[in-house]
Amino acid sequence: MSQNPYWRRKLLSCSADDIFSINREHIEGLSAQTVNAVRKYQLDYQVRLAKFNEAPTWMFEGETIVFYFDAREFPSVFLQSANNRSVIGSVQSRW
Repeated sequence: MSQNPYWRRKLLSCSADDIFSINREHIEGLSAQTVNAVRKYQLDYQVRLAKFNEAPTWMFEGETIVFYFDAREFPSVFLQSANNRSVIGSVQSRW
């Protein structure tokens, strides 16, 4: 998702307090394959900017911003994704 232009723009422009849902009601900007999985398995995730203490410090180096994805009912199931703010244009041009 961090390479998906819709989500990349949304996450790079959000505030530290914004939390976005990914579930049956909130599937905008997702690929058909992801939408099918969300619906079939009734997945419920949330995504937001990671706080500094939620990811290894190396992920925050340079122009990096870290996205934090977790399963709403199982917060121990999570993924962190380090992203370089300056490459948003090149990622968008590939989609």
